[in-house]
Amino acid sequence: MGLNKITTKKSMSDLSPAHMQARTVLRQLTIYLNGAFSGQEPYLKWEEGNPLAIEEKDHALLISRIQMVYRKAVICMRYYPEIWSVASIFSCFALTYAYAELLEKSQLTKDHRDFTEIHSIYERFFGVLCVELARLTVMASEPAVEVPNGDATDPEAAPADPPTEEELAERKKNQEELPELKKQYSNTWINYMRLARRAQGHKVCCDVFGKAPMTEYRCNLEDGRLVAARIFETGMKKYSSHSTYILSHLGFLLTVNDENSMLYWSLHPVPLLPVV
Repeated sequence: MGLNKITTKKSMSDLSPAHMQARTVLRQLTIYLNGAFSGQEPYLKWEEGNPLAIEEKDHALLISRIQMVYRKAVICMRYYPEIWSVASIFSCFALTYAYAELLEKSQLTKDHRDFTEIHSIYERFFGVLCVELARLTVMASEPAVEVPNGDATDPEAAPADPPTEEELAERKKNQEELPELKKQYSNTWINYMRLARRAQGHKVCCDVFGKAPMTEYRCNLEDGRLVAARIFETGMKKYSSHSTYILSHLGFLLTVNDENSMLYWSLHPVPLLPVV
């Protein structure tokens, strides 16, 4: 306040909502930590619910926070296999599939079936995968050339230091891991859609299919926009009679400002195909 009252008041105003949210969450966190890691995992589920209301643009921070909580959980409860299983599910393909199918089978025996938890598992898993894909994409790419003097036309500017052997090895490792993770990421969507179709029918499968392109686009993968567009166009051949899917497609086209495609699909309706 002594340096600049106007700037201080503006900063306090900007930070106040997050501060109040943190104070509220702190009281809830204290209750959980007094009896944390009781074996019923209430604290872990609470953290996954994003109590700090971390924004989508800081999704990587949320994932890192949840991963840290799981690491602490397995340290405190290293002899409880349930904790290891849940922690692995947060970042393991095979266990995620197995756990989702186990929940599916348990619901199929009930009169009133609820598959909400299964969808939640896949949505959280896609969030983790998107963060990892973004990290590998950055780490596998060639670093930008930096000019120390800030003038690329200066002939006397000192060249940037070449990468070390360790940096080159790490980059090569990331370049090798990235295509495999992309493949596994696509397989996860396929597995998710198959489960949705098997458990809840054609309509829910259509809804899941409509989520895939937007996730591809928002992950900022290489050619993410083109991949998303191709997925939507392929889906239009089969789901052109589903209003939810059509709205998802139009929403994507609006997001990427593709007015020409919007006009095209409005003037060229896709003939309905028999549902297989």
